[in-house]
Amino acid sequence: TIRTTDAQRIRDLVETGEEVKVKMEWIIPQQQKPSVVLYTSAGTDPEDSNSFLEPSFFNSTLPLLLPHLDALDIRFEVLDGLYVCEDHNAAANCHKSDFTFVNCTTAENGTNASLCAESCTNHGRYCFGDVDPGTQFDGAAVVKESARQRCTWDSVKSSKEKWSLWFSIAADIRRQCASADLSKLCSLQVHQAYSGVDFSDDTHDCVYNAGEYSSARNEVLEGQRTSFDVLVFHEGVTRMPAMKVNNKIVPFSLSLGMIISGFCAGLRDQ
Repeated sequence: TIRTTDAQRIRDLVETGEEVKVKMEWIIPQQQKPSVVLYTSAGTDPEDSNSFLEPSFFNSTLPLLLPHLDALDIRFEVLDGLYVCEDHNAAANCHKSDFTFVNCTTAENGTNASLCAESCTNHGRYCFGDVDPGTQFDGAAVVKESARQRCTWDSVKSSKEKWSLWFSIAADIRRQCASADLSKLCSLQVHQAYSGVDFSDDTHDCVYNAGEYSSARNEVLEGQRTSFDVLVFHEGVTRMPAMKVNNKIVPFSLSLGMIISGFCAGLRDQ
């Protein structure tokens, strides 16, 4: 809060042409450290500037937030294969009643086999249909990369000091792979550029032990799987990326001020 007398002094100096520096400080009540969940997609358009994988967020804003967080988690957009939008190019609107859904878990030999093979893994159980036009990969590739990134996150999430490492890796995958080849090889090459994570132990073995992509279930993806209805109407996520503060969905923004406002909105409801 700036007092009236101080504000007037600042105004007078500005009007005379003087340079004025104002230092602002903020604090989150320590007895109410928020838990934050960030919702994302492994197939995020690298040209989308409103992403928490932008360096301006995880290099500048995130370090300021870390001391004030009780917990942080990353949720990936992995859709339940029971409800795959038939028009997967319009997947953002699939929660509306006038769209037809396909059950990809029973479509291996049916008329929707091609759609489901392009969009899903694990016999149609885990899907992603909202792939940006012009990309060189399909929804199934996004699901696989979601599993890899979730495994990498699971390997570092217990240490706040390593959180920024995951953001750096995910940002490079977005920049180098999501614009061309969202493959295991591209993901491996990005991981190998960083110390602190082991792609073989932390990522590949995690995916393999969870059930990989050809089994009936993958336990890593199972933890991310949701439907449009649950995502939109129950969890309140209507667009990616999204941020949940203490179970309250708040608008995501790269602006530190907007993020702090979101934190405060989440804390007020506690």
